[in-house]
Amino acid sequence: MSWGWVMAIIAACMVAMLVGFAIWLWRLLTDIYAEVVVLGRRADEVARLLGTLDLAPLEHPDPRRDIRQRAGVEPRVDAGGAADDEDDEW
Repeated sequence: MSWGWVMAIIAACMVAMLVGFAIWLWRLLTDIYAEVVVLGRRADEVARLLGTLDLAPLEHPDPRRDIRQRAGVEPRVDAGGAADDEDDEW
């Protein structure tokens, strides 16, 4: 008969442990959800701030062409007909 009580106590301890684990897991998930909500708000703020920026299209001018235009020098043309600016490979 004492084995029955031992098993009942072990089962009660297991149920208590499962309830404790479920409470811990619920708290963890609510904390994670709260952080995800905060992250979403921050992403909205960043998107709103980026939306207020008025950026002109970025151009990447060729610095050699800019220097040649300032100096009034035309680009050289080789025998194949390609201009010096277009023939360079980086």
